[in-house]
Amino acid sequence: MNAQVYSYQRFSSPLQEKGTSLKRQTDYAIEVADRHGLRLNKDLVMTDKGLSAFHAEHVAKGALGIFIKAVEKGIVKAGSILIVESLDRLSRQTPWQAQTQFNELIGKGITIITANDDQVYNMKTLSKDPSKMFISIGVMMRAHEESLSKQKRSVKYIHKKIDDFEKNGKGDIAGSVPFWITRTKSGFELNKSSNTVKKIIEMYLNNTGLNLIARDLTLSKVKTPTEKNNSWGVTTIRKILDSKALYGCNSFKLSYLIDGSKISENHELKNYYPPIISEEYYNLIQERKKKKASSRESYKNSVYLLTSYGKGRSICAVCGQALGSQLQKQMNRKKEYTKSVLRLHCTKNKETSDCCSSVKSDELELHFIHAVMTNVENQLFESPRDNKDSIEAVQATIDKQEEKISALMSEFGESNISSIRKIAQKQIIEASKILEIKEKELENLKRKNSHEKIDEEQQKKIQSLAMKAQDFKNTNERSKLKQILMQSIKRIRIDLKTLELEAIFFNGRVLSILRKDGKFISNVYINDKNDNNIYRKLNNIE
Repeated sequence: MNAQVYSYQRFSSPLQEKGTSLKRQTDYAIEVADRHGLRLNKDLVMTDKGLSAFHAEHVAKGALGIFIKAVEKGIVKAGSILIVESLDRLSRQTPWQAQTQFNELIGKGITIITANDDQVYNMKTLSKDPSKMFISIGVMMRAHEESLSKQKRSVKYIHKKIDDFEKNGKGDIAGSVPFWITRTKSGFELNKSSNTVKKIIEMYLNNTGLNLIARDLTLSKVKTPTEKNNSWGVTTIRKILDSKALYGCNSFKLSYLIDGSKISENHELKNYYPPIISEEYYNLIQERKKKKASSRESYKNSVYLLTSYGKGRSICAVCGQALGSQLQKQMNRKKEYTKSVLRLHCTKNKETSDCCSSVKSDELELHFIHAVMTNVENQLFESPRDNKDSIEAVQATIDKQEEKISALMSEFGESNISSIRKIAQKQIIEASKILEIKEKELENLKRKNSHEKIDEEQQKKIQSLAMKAQDFKNTNERSKLKQILMQSIKRIRIDLKTLELEAIFFNGRVLSILRKDGKFISNVYINDKNDNNIYRKLNNIE
């Protein structure tokens, strides 16, 4: 591509799109092109809408960033011309940052023409008239100071709104709201999309995987958050489940510059939005998601119960590398399909042939299903109810508060900014109070539940799920069981030579399956009154 004439226009506020900003910049570019006898190619007009030059968003994720990369790679040839309304369209960062970007473009042979003052910047004009450097720096200083002043006013306004909310429990700090919430004159309210969110939460807590949730919503033709189509994706479901707005919290980061350094304040305003669930059950969702991280619910229609639990969670007992499962089709001599056989293989042996060969695992899986069902927390087999006390939910809140306190302590110790230390200190005190309350609550729940036995109806449900999950064709039942196992099992070790299996649970229990005289025998080891597990001690398991 030969040298070309490019035009770049940008505005940072969506409101400017409704005004004359874009038209003004376009008209300027046309006028400059005519004045300098240049032909402006409409295909080379670049526009960044709603991207800030103060925070360099237009470089990080906009058209200007693509243009700069194209210049660096030589795709945009030396001698090309870039027309902008003013240098502040290119950057509103600190003058030295803006000057660096400016110099790099000029150094690559790009000519920059500013329409508002008809300045031409390139190596030739700057060499001939060095005073142009002072003009460019002056524009950059003014642009940064303007943005800095706006930022100070904006940050002051937000801080006041935060203080008002914390004092009165009401307020609106502006900004976008989740798609299931509508902003009204009197505050916020749940809209009809909240029913979709409630369904997602219910399905997830009822051990339905993200893929199946997305598939169900798509088949039911439920509108997506953007309402552009009815095709739901796992990423969208995950973002919804991640949102603290589910329990009414407005969680946001307030970032601003002080002496050229970026400062970030983390704010959490509870009871800001109408909640869909409690904070406790939000924490439960996050804990379950963490346990399932990097695991695979299924491969197409195949759900493997002995493998695919994530990195380091289903391993070969001989070499310590990952195990894999495969449903292998068997043929007769006429090359006709007869049946499918489930096999286990060591990934190391598959690559280097120096570990265990693959083995049939149908019988091991059947025994594993029945053995494991009696050692999974009973509450995982039913959908948690937000108004019911749950050991799992309370424990999840305790874990969350401990993580939060640890992170805040680090933030408090590492920052020398008084506003950040003040916010961190306040949140540490709040989290510590919640932690103390929840630890007492957990102790009471454990004492209460230690005397409760699983009811007959629940037992039948568990047995029914186990029976149906034995059939590889029952994908939904196997998926549900896999979801439960991903939340329950910390690690599985299998010796492919002896088919001995060891499953370590998050609750401390250890399931051991041995094969003796052609039959599988299982044993379960639980913690004693001192919370010590004999099996784990004998086998040196951490």
